[in-house]
Amino acid sequence: MRAFVTGGMGFLGAHLVSGLLRRGHHVHVFDQEPGSMTDSSVSEGFTMSSGDLLDTNSIRVALSDAKPDVVFHLAAVVNLDRSLDIADACLRVNVLGTLNLLRALEGQQLESFVLPSSVEVYGNGPIPFHEDQVAAPPSPYAVSKLAAEQLALSLYRSKQFPAVVVRIATAYGPSQPNHRLIPSLIGAFSRGERPALSNPDLSRDFLYVDDVVEGLVSAAGYPAAYGEIINLGDEQTHTIRQVAETVRNLMEVDLMPRYGAKPSRANEARVWASSNAKARKLLGWTPRTGLRDGLHKTISWYCPQLNNTSSTVTNQ
Repeated sequence: MRAFVTGGMGFLGAHLVSGLLRRGHHVHVFDQEPGSMTDSSVSEGFTMSSGDLLDTNSIRVALSDAKPDVVFHLAAVVNLDRSLDIADACLRVNVLGTLNLLRALEGQQLESFVLPSSVEVYGNGPIPFHEDQVAAPPSPYAVSKLAAEQLALSLYRSKQFPAVVVRIATAYGPSQPNHRLIPSLIGAFSRGERPALSNPDLSRDFLYVDDVVEGLVSAAGYPAAYGEIINLGDEQTHTIRQVAETVRNLMEVDLMPRYGAKPSRANEARVWASSNAKARKLLGWTPRTGLRDGLHKTISWYCPQLNNTSSTVTNQ
């Protein structure tokens, strides 16, 4: 297929692009940040244009060049702070940007439009999260993602636009930004520092990035998924303490994290646990990578770049 990926230079976007190219698909990336695929083994079939979701003309030009069968819309402002100070940026990019993209796609013959979202839209709702429960977004980011979902689904309801919404649990893996939980743990331990963490008893369902990519690609290939919201998650959860201890053990360091050194976010859900029954039924998808294995792979990727030496664990 010919895939159009917005935000393809971000953490999840870059992994999705690589996964699509490895599967033999042609990929056109639309991103504000110019770049290129550094892996020569997957660079064939890759094109890119630099543009802005707030510039409708740049979107139309890129779509005209790409002529996609499938659109993966990953570009977004991701900020889980509770402050209204970030609301403007979230609403402009995540809502108005999505609206601009949908307008540019009107009249085009698409096989699928896949919109990744977040299980944060469930807020403090009952667990495990099910797709038909009432959303309770606790942050401007979650509000903006819920609004973007409804824009895409409204087009499905009115014009049979082939939209699929995928709500993703806590993704992690190689090349994730350093401020996120797992890279921050690896970075601190590698520098001989005690990482500062918030409430160690918060529990999340973590997904290794390769499993997320598999779910997104699967969502693009099933017409039965049109108009649906589908969770990509795992009802098996792990606390922040368990994650930190696993990273510490794999890196073979004696340093103990400073639990409670960072404040928790307001209205922070104690547990995120997402039912994946619908993903199993519609997509045949289940996560394949256990937390320890995924952390092992992630550490193996980060440590040589942090230390310019071989990893403290064996590369896989």
